[in-house]
Amino acid sequence: MKHHSLRNTLGTFFAAAGIAVLGGCAASAPMSSPSSMARVSITKYSAVSAHLDYAHGVAALPTTNLDVGAPDFVMAILHAIAVRTDACMQKQGFPAIADEQSWQPYVGDEDRTLGRWSVDYASKYGAAPAPESQPSEVNLLSKGPDFNNAYSACQIKAKTALDEQIQFAQSKNIISTIKWQAFQLATTSPAGKKVITRWHDCAEDAGVVLDPESGGPSTQYSSQGKQAEITAFTADAKCAKSTGAVQEIFTLRAQYESALLDASEAQVAAYKTQRAKVLTQLDDVISGR
Repeated sequence: MKHHSLRNTLGTFFAAAGIAVLGGCAASAPMSSPSSMARVSITKYSAVSAHLDYAHGVAALPTTNLDVGAPDFVMAILHAIAVRTDACMQKQGFPAIADEQSWQPYVGDEDRTLGRWSVDYASKYGAAPAPESQPSEVNLLSKGPDFNNAYSACQIKAKTALDEQIQFAQSKNIISTIKWQAFQLATTSPAGKKVITRWHDCAEDAGVVLDPESGGPSTQYSSQGKQAEITAFTADAKCAKSTGAVQEIFTLRAQYESALLDASEAQVAAYKTQRAKVLTQLDDVISGR
């Protein structure tokens, strides 16, 4: 069975702030043994379905709003760091700049566990991340060297002051574990294998050469130029939708996530309490309380 590798999207989002975040990436989650995962049944979760936003390549799953990779959490940490950094900069006579950009949650690009299935994004960007699917960065280049040097030092102090909250984002948690397990169970189940095979057969019938490891379009398309990459990824994305494969595989994941969330009720409740606490702390920093 072929499928795309998981990638650490949250690490990309926080790269500008110099933060390596693990909690939101399913790839970094501790894996349970196959035997323990096999005991999970989704029989009573047949009514659960995933909602897909094909324009942005986003799947709404039971864990979506619980993850530390959710847009509200990502933006809260980045905003709090920017506010703390501003306070440090103002003490040195520099202007505050955090309010120069919007801190509204963005519409994220799905973590690409099954490849790029948004035809809109594939036809624009090929394999590359969509710029509008990531938080915007504070424009520092226009501020000059002195400002940038001071800003870098102040940002380090800001992250140190927010160490507890950042550590929470970096820690492996029950939600990342559940995401990983649900992905594994969905893609290795007989139903999941059948769905993915149908998707890949469609892509190959359309003339797309697939990578045997990832299951997505061959990386050689990129070396042939951007248009070749875009053509291949667009054909692959069209197959994901036209065959119904991407909807079915994400629905399977949603069903397994629901089962695993119920099976870990106490751990999930504790995690949700801690996540809410951290968000409150970040909001207090942002509002100056």
